[in-house]
Amino acid sequence: MGRWMIVSSSLLGIVATTAGLAGAATELQVVDSAALGTSRRLPWSEPVQVNDPFEGNFIGGFDRNYFYDRLLNTSTRIEVQSLWTPETVRFLLITRDRVGQETVEAWKTV
Repeated sequence: MGRWMIVSSSLLGIVATTAGLAGAATELQVVDSAALGTSRRLPWSEPVQVNDPFEGNFIGGFDRNYFYDRLLNTSTRIEVQSLWTPETVRFLLITRDRVGQETVEAWKTV
C-alpha cells in the first residue's frame, strides 16, 4: 500500500501541473503518440503535448515507477507506467522475471 501512495502522490502533482499549463502559453515537449510500452523513450514526470493520430492532441504527463518483489517464487521486476490527462489515467503494468520473460497488462480509467 505504501508503494502505491508514493506513486499516486507524485503523479497527482503531474496532473495538477498539467491542468495548470493547459491554458498557459508555454512551450511543451511534443510526443507523437499516447502509447505506453517497453521500447518507448518518453519524457517522464513532466507535462507534454501529445499529438496522437487516433486520440487527437492533448496535454498529459507520462510517469513510471518500478520495484522488485517475489512473484510465484521468482524474483520479479514490476514496472508501472502511466499517462495522466485531466480526464483519464492510463496504466501499463509490466513484469519481468529473472529469465527475461515479460508480461504486459494495460487498462484505462475515466
